[in-house]
Amino acid sequence: MSVLLLGNGINRCEGLSADWKKVAGNVAEVYGIDPGSVDAMDESMTLGYEMLEHLILEKHPKAKAQDILSRIGREVDRISAERGDHSGTLHSALMSLPMETVLTTNYDYSLERALEPGFACSHTTRERTYSLKRFQRAGGKMIYHIHGEAGYPNSISLGFEKYCGALEKLRASIVGSVKNGEKGGSYRLREYFKGELDAPDEWAFKFFSEDIYILGLGLDYSELDLWWLITYRARHLREGRLPVRNRIVFFDLDSGRDRVRNEMLSAFRVGVEQCRGADFREKYLAARRRMAEMMG
Repeated sequence: MSVLLLGNGINRCEGLSADWKKVAGNVAEVYGIDPGSVDAMDESMTLGYEMLEHLILEKHPKAKAQDILSRIGREVDRISAERGDHSGTLHSALMSLPMETVLTTNYDYSLERALEPGFACSHTTRERTYSLKRFQRAGGKMIYHIHGEAGYPNSISLGFEKYCGALEKLRASIVGSVKNGEKGGSYRLREYFKGELDAPDEWAFKFFSEDIYILGLGLDYSELDLWWLITYRARHLREGRLPVRNRIVFFDLDSGRDRVRNEMLSAFRVGVEQCRGADFREKYLAARRRMAEMMG
């Protein structure tokens, strides 16, 4: 089985990506916060948002973090919704690949709209704060918004509090035990491979059992959950105690400029494929052709 993991690069290439500083500045103004405070996002988007939320809640004690995230989620998805027709986009081209599962760090529903023009977010789960097993269905595919989605604003991963909380939940889902209250060790993962645990909905298990193709994602080091999965999988490949035999392939659209990241990925047994093309659109299409070959 194949799984596609897409980052925000595809939205930027298609002009569907929100200007984060502008979005954050608009939110700051709504709450009467100096828009200049969002300049911190130039240094760290994760810490910059943490600072903005702190300033807002300190000035407005009755405000809620979810209200801030709701404003951000609506603005991020608005661009995708206003476009309407997503046919002919890179989203449409990639969604035509032969895989049933798509993971994305994006909050908007451009991928779903590329499959179903009239797509509307379905609210069919109680999981609203984190994003371990919630997914949307569109065009016969399961699409997991692993860092949150616009329709569930409280799930949007911005700030270290949410990133660390998400990692804590994710790690417990893989490492924790479902038997006898045992602690430590890869109990759920071991039970999964032994067939003692029904194939769970949690997307993280796919990093150990299905081929993962990563595209349009810079893998910033704040992506704690993804780096933990990559390094934890590498540990099991090294130790050989569990039958981890899947492959993970990272498609590099930057012509190898981030040498350190690529070297780390290779060290952790992630394949790195260079994508050639005159511009980013051509590189995405080249990556799609290569993925089609790999997926068979």
